[in-house]
This record gives sequence, structure tokens and C-alpha cells, in this order.
Amino acid sequence: AANLKGRRCGPGTWKTVALISPEELILTPWFTDLGFVPQFKVNTGVKFAVRNVYVYRLDFACEAKKLYVEIDGSAHDHTARKIRDARRNDILASLGWTGLRIPAKQVTQSPEGTKAAILHWITALSS
Repeated sequence: AANLKGRRCGPGTWKTVALISPEELILTPWFTDLGFVPQFKVNTGVKFAVRNVYVYRLDFACEAKKLYVEIDGSAHDHTARKIRDARRNDILASLGWTGLRIPAKQVTQSPEGTKAAILHWITALSS
């Protein structure tokens, strides 16, 4: 079962959203062993409205190296979501973060191949 949290979506209404996808659950122990924190929150300092600041929840992040990995489900295939993801990536990059986006389907189809690709990415950035 995924970690669930209520989200307000209108006056007096709530919906339940999954914070951790099944694909993220597959990778969580492995990422934890690498020193990444699941569901890591980054305060961007970017304001919206009067007093609110964007806080991004990253699927997996290593704060010491400022690396993050996002596992993207099919919702990220839509144009509007791609634009939002690109803006988010730009804001995180401006704060010194480097990210990798991986389709959730890839994790399901080849967990070991996905891990190898992530390790290759981390190694390449460390050289």
C-alpha cells in the first residue's frame, strides 16, 4: 500500500493522493543505502501569493551532493505537466540541484537496469 495523504481540492472536499508510488517503493531501500532520502523537501524560496513559498517534494535526494531522482508516472507525459516539470527543474538547478527523471514504466520493466543507469549517472557526475 502506498503512503497516502489527504489533499484539499475544493470547499469542504478532500481527495486521497499517493505520496509514494509502487515504483518508488521498489527503489526506496536501494536509494536509502546510497544515502538518498525519499520524499525530500526543498524550500525553493520562490514566492507565490503573499506569504507562501514553493516547497518541492523530491522522490529521492542526496542533499550533500545536491542530486535528485524523480520517478515519473504517465501523468508526466502530458504537455502541461512537461512544462511544469521543466520549470521545476530550472528552479532546482538555480539552487544548485542536478536531477534525473526516470519513467516509472522503466522501473517496473527493469529495476536492475534502472539502478545501473542511476549509478552510471551518479558516477559520471562525480568524475
